[in-house]
This record gives sequence, structure tokens and C-alpha cells, in this order.
Amino acid sequence: MIMLSLAGLGGMLVLMSIIVWQMQGGVIKERQSLIRSQVESALSLVRHNYSAYQQGLIREAQARQMTMDHLEAMRYLDNGYFWIIDQGGVMLMHPFSKDIVGKPTVDLRDPEGRYFVRDFLAAAERGGGFVEYGWPRPGSSESVIKIGYVLPFEPWGWVIGSGLYVDDLHSEAARQIWLGAVLVFVLFGFNMLLSLWLSNRYIHALHATAIQDILTGLYSRRYLEEIGPRMLSRFEMAGELHLAVIFIDIDHFKVVNDHFGHKAGDGVLR
Repeated sequence: MIMLSLAGLGGMLVLMSIIVWQMQGGVIKERQSLIRSQVESALSLVRHNYSAYQQGLIREAQARQMTMDHLEAMRYLDNGYFWIIDQGGVMLMHPFSKDIVGKPTVDLRDPEGRYFVRDFLAAAERGGGFVEYGWPRPGSSESVIKIGYVLPFEPWGWVIGSGLYVDDLHSEAARQIWLGAVLVFVLFGFNMLLSLWLSNRYIHALHATAIQDILTGLYSRRYLEEIGPRMLSRFEMAGELHLAVIFIDIDHFKVVNDHFGHKAGDGVLR
């Protein structure tokens, strides 16, 4: 039973490895979908304000500034924010990196040497897409890998983007993996306890069958042979050896048991 349980643990660990791999990929895909939907929502806001300008409700400069102010203030999750560059790579709005606002960024490179702003512009020319790049967290100078998504807004020549840090995605995946591991080991512990309980019941059932006839309820010769010497020793020590005679003459007990036991069994079956 224990060997079966260990084999079951091995199987669960293999299954857990597969789940871990799928879960991590699932978390990343889920967050990519979230980033994309957030940027699409931001683009909807831009279109709404542009429509207000087209209808003559506000001036174009006012619509642009109002849009940038709204996007600068918008947040999602713990650290999701938006930024805007123009189609020439000039940073128009960034809520945290104020020092590069109004400056060209096409020559910026991350620690991996990637010209990520050029990648943003190329993705926008294709109608939008994901870009992996390095960028520091707010308040930090250390660059961290991010997954970004960009969409173009042609009337104003804007590229609107946002991204999430990959290590946050890994942390979320690790949290889900830890919960899954706890569940696996709880199930394994339950399986071990159940296996031990079933094993004990099986052993007791075998022992009961070995010492007692199921049909007659009479103890078997094997049981008497096992218990006889102990009983004789106990009676001898107590000075009651005459009581032990009844346990000695059992040579023909099987014949008696076969004769009367089968009759009793037939009576029970009828």
C-alpha cells in the first residue's frame, strides 16, 4: 500500500510539473489580455474626446490636453499606468518619467540593448501589438522586464501604451503554484491515511478468517495451535494444569469441525 502511495505521489508530482508549466503560461496570457483590454479602453477615451472636438463641443487643444490628463491619472491593478508617444517617438505623456516628456525617445535602449521605442512604433504601424522591454519601476533606477501593448490613434498621430512587470506575473504564478502544491500534498496525506486504514482492515480481516471458521464461528486448529502453548504455560504457572487438558486432545478436531460445521453451514444457507 505504501509503495502504491509513493507511486501515486510520483504521479502527482509529474502532474504538478505539467500544471506549473501550464499555469505560468496561463497567468502571462491572462495578463496580456488584461493589458490589451486596458489599452483598448484608453483608446476609447481618446476617441470619445476626439469626437467631442469634431462636434465642436471643445477645442482640439483642449481635447488633447484633457485626454492626456485623464490617461495620466488612470491606474489599474497595483502599478498599471499609461503613456503616450507621437509617431516620431517623442514622449508626450508619462506619469512617472517627467524628465523625458517632450523629448525624443527613439534612441532609448534597455539593459538588453533593445531599441524598445522603435519596437513600439513598429507595432503601432502594424495596428498594435505586444513588445517586451526593460523599464524601471516608479521610484527605482533598476530596469525590470515588462510586457507592453500599444495601439495607434492616427488622427492625432499618437501611440498609446501600457505594460506590466514580468516579475509580478511570475509572483502571481508562484502564488497559484504554491496553493496547488499545498493541495497536492494534502491529497497525498489523505491518500496515505486512507491506504493505511484500508491496509489495516484487510490485515485484520485476513487474520480473523485464519483463526475462525466463517460458517460455524468455531476457532480453527491453527489458532488453537498458536494459543495452546501460551495457555498451558499460563495455567501451569497458576497451578491449574487440569484445566488445560481440554486444549490438548485436538488431533481429530478437524474431523468434528468438518462434520458438524458443514451441517451448520447448510442450515444457515437454507
